[in-house]
Amino acid sequence: MNLQGIRTQIDKIDFQVVDLLNERMNLGLQIGKLKREGGYSVFAPEREEELLKTLEERNTGPLRGTGLRAIYREILSASRASQSKLRIVYLENERFHGFLAARVRFGASDCYRGARDWKGAIESLENDEADVAVIPRRALCDALIKLSAEKLFSRLLRVCGEINLDGESPDDLLESSHPIPKKEAEQFFILTKGDEKKNTEGKSLFLFLAPKPGKLSSDFQQLVTNNGGSVKSVESVLESETRFLCEVEGGLRWEQFTEEALRHWGPSARLVLLGTYPCSHIYG
Repeated sequence: MNLQGIRTQIDKIDFQVVDLLNERMNLGLQIGKLKREGGYSVFAPEREEELLKTLEERNTGPLRGTGLRAIYREILSASRASQSKLRIVYLENERFHGFLAARVRFGASDCYRGARDWKGAIESLENDEADVAVIPRRALCDALIKLSAEKLFSRLLRVCGEINLDGESPDDLLESSHPIPKKEAEQFFILTKGDEKKNTEGKSLFLFLAPKPGKLSSDFQQLVTNNGGSVKSVESVLESETRFLCEVEGGLRWEQFTEEALRHWGPSARLVLLGTYPCSHIYG
């Protein structure tokens, strides 16, 4: 087949793709109507990640997984926007990286707004001015030091996902002529309102408040393992000796784990589940 013949075939496929996308969009509108009637959020991170993983497993190439995710990022963004634009707040003092993290996760059809700091981002959620907030790990740690995490995350907020930038993300996603300086890989967390049913099959993020200053011993890791999880990281929150941000992957049996942890460290210890969500994907 000559060049023109190949281009004709591509045109036919593109026309079919557009027709199928519009068919998909119409189904999305029906879902949006049902969600509004049921009072559900337009953003379903668990469902989106389940779809993307299924598509990756089905994909036989030559389309790469990163390309597949990038395409579906925009398809899902357009689908959400047809129902109700997702309002996303990020920290504007992140030298474009806050916006970049949000943009590579959500897509071009959503609505973005900057906040001066994590306080402004959380207030936007509380005042129903935003649906999700994207904040860097260090900002979440700062919030966990200065806020009542037990009250805030037990009733009002939850972490529903994370965004990991690999430090080599392209700057052409930004509608700006300013280049993004290369940087170390950075982790951002996605916060949203509500205390929806926790699914601990992916990743659990929680705050451990120790009864006295010190370090978490190897007993902690063994306790997590005994209850179906594996410790990814345990970090002292901003050099605090009593608060630790813990990342655990796997099917952690949360209630049983909590009971055993309190028996081990005493009733004055506290475990605050910040959120559970599908294991993260690296962007960039």
